[in-house]
Amino acid sequence: MPRKSKSKGKSQSRRRDCMGLIVTCKDDAALSMYDRALCALLRLNTKLFSYTQKALELDGSFVMVHCIVAGIYLIGFKPPTDGILAPHLEALKTASPRITDREKAHIRAVMEIAAGDLPGAVEEWMDILVQNPQDILAISFLFSSCIAIGEMEKMRDSLARVLPWWTVDMALYPHILSFYAFALEENNERRRAEELARRVLAMDPSASWGYHTLCHVIEEEQDVRIGVELLTSTRPKWICSPLDGHISWHLALYYLDLGDTGSVLREFDTVLYDKAVADNLLGLVDASSLLWRLNVMGIDVGEMRWEKVINGFSKLLGTHALTWYDTHMMMSLAHGKVSETSARLAIAEQTLKALGDYSRTNMSTDCKIADTLGVPVCTALLAFGKEQYDDVRKREGGGRERNRGRGSEEVISLMLPLKYDLIKLGGSWAQRQVFSVTLIHAAIRSNQLPLALALIAELKAQKPNSVMLVKLFEDSDGALRSNIIMSSKKKNKKRRRLLDCMGLPMTCANDAALVQYDKALYALTTLDLNMLHYANRALELDRSMVLVSCLLGFTWSSQPKPPTDPAVAPHLEALKTAGPRTTDREKAHIRAVIAYAHRNIPGAVDEWMDILIHHPRDILAIHLLFVCCIAIGELEKMRDSLARVQPWWTEDMALYPHIFSFYAFALVQNSEFQRAEEMARKVLAMDRSVGWAYHTLCHVIEESQDAQTGVHFLTSTRPLWLNSILGGHIVWHLALYYLDLGDTSSVLKEFDSVLYDKTCFGNPSGLVDAASLLWRLNIMGVDPGEKRWEKVFDGFSKHRSDHTTSWYDVHVFMSLSHGKVSETCARMVIAERMLEALRDNAKTNASATDAKIVATLGVPVCTALLAFGKEQYDDVISLMLPLKYDLVKLGGSWAQRQVFSVTLIHAAIRSNQLPLALALIAELRALKPKSASLAKLFESVKRTHELQPKADDGLT
Repeated sequence: MPRKSKSKGKSQSRRRDCMGLIVTCKDDAALSMYDRALCALLRLNTKLFSYTQKALELDGSFVMVHCIVAGIYLIGFKPPTDGILAPHLEALKTASPRITDREKAHIRAVMEIAAGDLPGAVEEWMDILVQNPQDILAISFLFSSCIAIGEMEKMRDSLARVLPWWTVDMALYPHILSFYAFALEENNERRRAEELARRVLAMDPSASWGYHTLCHVIEEEQDVRIGVELLTSTRPKWICSPLDGHISWHLALYYLDLGDTGSVLREFDTVLYDKAVADNLLGLVDASSLLWRLNVMGIDVGEMRWEKVINGFSKLLGTHALTWYDTHMMMSLAHGKVSETSARLAIAEQTLKALGDYSRTNMSTDCKIADTLGVPVCTALLAFGKEQYDDVRKREGGGRERNRGRGSEEVISLMLPLKYDLIKLGGSWAQRQVFSVTLIHAAIRSNQLPLALALIAELKAQKPNSVMLVKLFEDSDGALRSNIIMSSKKKNKKRRRLLDCMGLPMTCANDAALVQYDKALYALTTLDLNMLHYANRALELDRSMVLVSCLLGFTWSSQPKPPTDPAVAPHLEALKTAGPRTTDREKAHIRAVIAYAHRNIPGAVDEWMDILIHHPRDILAIHLLFVCCIAIGELEKMRDSLARVQPWWTEDMALYPHIFSFYAFALVQNSEFQRAEEMARKVLAMDRSVGWAYHTLCHVIEESQDAQTGVHFLTSTRPLWLNSILGGHIVWHLALYYLDLGDTSSVLKEFDSVLYDKTCFGNPSGLVDAASLLWRLNIMGVDPGEKRWEKVFDGFSKHRSDHTTSWYDVHVFMSLSHGKVSETCARMVIAERMLEALRDNAKTNASATDAKIVATLGVPVCTALLAFGKEQYDDVISLMLPLKYDLVKLGGSWAQRQVFSVTLIHAAIRSNQLPLALALIAELRALKPKSASLAKLFESVKRTHELQPKADDGLT
């Protein structure tokens, strides 16, 4: 039992909870009830509210108990004015000012939710856990809230930060570990997730989140028959838990994948039906989602089942609880065929109006989600019921009208542009899959079979063992082939065109030019330095070849050069004046390259993705899309676009290993390490010269294996990759392995022998690698010598006056900010001038996509790097830490962006913010579990922190 302080003058109302954290509480018995409530919260024990009620009867001013009750109701989405909730919010508003800082932070978090700002509450709980990693309430609420708003990375990282402070001998350890297992699964680390989940269940067979995590792993990676066997054999262990309905929903999904609709409906009738009747919101979501999947597949489940779900949702009609619930309520209203005279149509339109009205009430995060996602998704679901799948004109080569949900009422036009934003609605990947399935069936019903096949291939790549998706793909492919045969029988009076090496028609006047273009495509994909020679030769032979101008315009724009540069401008002019007889595919390429040249890279990416729906063998679109997705951090789009084209590439095609290596790299950037490694090794077995396969394995080793393995792999294969275009970058990876092992002499040896030469020639990629490597040494306190920095500095000098990309800018600033930067330093003058130019650029082109990145990320990160050089470490943290989860938009790979995490860690150490440093190191260690340097750094900082004097808390 916690003891009161015996010191005179100290507060007699402070005690320690079951984890040793100080709480403001007047009564030992109330504290005991609070401790039981905390344990019940983690264990999903339904006695939780009886414990909180008793605690408040004993101490009505117990702040943390009010936080528990208010938080549960708010995350369960009762409005702040609810009669049950209001007294707890009032008690928190009037809490004593003498409560602890931690308690004040908890109050702020609860008030953030009440104001409709769940992301703000998440930030408060993350801050609490930096100082108090054993705070059960913060862990539990943060975990639930991250699922509710789709902040999967924050969920994973916050749990990784606290795990070093939890040990196996703690009673609640299995439950914390099960949360982390689920977080890993939602971030695609399924093998680690499965290992942890099974370890949890070995410790505590009642840990529901252990079973739940395994449900997801099996759903996404294994044969669903394994899932049926697991859940039916362990049913007595999970059926009485609060997650029983949801786990039953997973079991029903397994049956659905196997085509066993009888068993699906049996699970619904015996478990999910009762949840819907009981007015359980989570149960209603599961019930609605399951029936809707059957509905879009054309399976009639009977009106009685739907009526139960509608009745369950009836209390929410005309109100807004959470956009996630709104979309599922709309499913219940939009099922079957919704006619203009249907009673459900009137209710659905009323619901849509209420949601639209709510979205305009204030500027809260929740209102923005309701406006940008809730209204268009609900409209799309209703459109499915009206059989309005899509009537927007489509072009052969892409270029779909991108409507963000305004002025359009078709499923595909409304939902497809939002596909990569739907995570913000909340829910797990398995739950959000309902939207992908809806899009697929809308595409099939509107006879957009190329789109349907692309979406099925993408989903099938995420669920490679799905029986249902394999069959659906084969059926859709057969239907598409039938359509092609029928259309080929009609007379085609169009001008006959030449075909490129992949059989795609293009505008070209002679065969010789086409041969050179095909060589250029091959060189582009294989990283052959002769690519420019072939492309220029093709253009000499035929000035009207717009795709050659696209290739050259893109290449010179990425050097990086502005649109007005003499190397870029002629190609852009040729594209703008291209003849009207170019194909739709070529027109889409023209739009993409012009968008790219003007730094609207997201717009270019969307164009190329549209092209690949109809032309999955378009080498130019595949390559440029791949490169640009890395440049802007669109890692899911990179993976999915390559997954979509995979079925159309076979091993007998010459470029197959290279396309496959792109996909392997895309997988590793989405944390799918095992599949990435398998594919990369398969590629090298076919062709040992494929640079991207070596590069992929560099990343796999960097993030999931030990550095010594990386050194051995790269030194033993060095002759095979060193002379490729990626050779310098792979050397950079080798240097990182040496750095992790503490071998700085080998790091500098690699710099001097390879990376130094790259900087001499002003190679942009080489300059970025060189600056990044020297900066890591710099912040670790290792002086690489001014001569090396001068070479990087001189390499960047040609580009300092021109803004190209923020990714490039931040690395320029590393070269300006190294060592100690004084106010009179020449580098300071240059840095200040560059910062001013960046701010002006952002203001001048305020509406441009790139300008927004400059303003929101480029300027603050460059300022933070300069602050590091000025030894203003608190400023580094205040500038860069809030941007941590947005830095992916700067571009680069995960290994490259890690430089910002390392910068934050060392800024925290130098400013003596050791709890923050430990949290950041623990987070990075969890992503690189075999890193020797991070393990050593964590122990060093931990020892220093433990030796520091602690503040007197007034308790013995």
